[in-house]
Amino acid sequence: MYKYWLHRLSHVIPLLWALHSFHHSAESVTIITGARHHWLSLAVNTAFFPLMAILFTLSPGSVLVVQVIFSIFEGCIHLNYRLSFGRFTVMLNNPQWHRIHHSTKPGHIDKNYAALLPLMDFIFGTAVVPARDEFPPTGMVPSERPDFLEGLLWPLRRWVQLIRARRGVGSVAGGVTPPL
Repeated sequence: MYKYWLHRLSHVIPLLWALHSFHHSAESVTIITGARHHWLSLAVNTAFFPLMAILFTLSPGSVLVVQVIFSIFEGCIHLNYRLSFGRFTVMLNNPQWHRIHHSTKPGHIDKNYAALLPLMDFIFGTAVVPARDEFPPTGMVPSERPDFLEGLLWPLRRWVQLIRARRGVGSVAGGVTPPL
């Protein structure tokens, strides 16, 4: 549930979306996309992880094992394959399920946040079950392809756009724009 809410809040809170949108700017969902997060986003997300270890009194070894498993799984759900588990698709996150989350189709925006179990999306009303061969385009609208320097400055540019939009100077470009 922790990963679900952290991910969902990364789409809803403008400052967190400014960080997380870098991950969604990739036009191809691949195993590399699973690891493509801005370094500040990783720092923010990792800051909350020790709270879970404390709440559930996990040993450092257990924390490491859980983190490795989630990292491998996160890479796998970003595979660029038409891979579905058939009727079991709704039980375990997979590339077909998670591709809906990265889709540029309006009906897919802010859906399928679950990291591991799609059950979370069903419980909180964010589930979209992919059709058998559904393979929607991914990325952000309008499309952006940041180079290395853009990647480093990505959230700063987004934060400036948010501030300007609030002042009525311009609009926030790129992808799903959370409410201000």
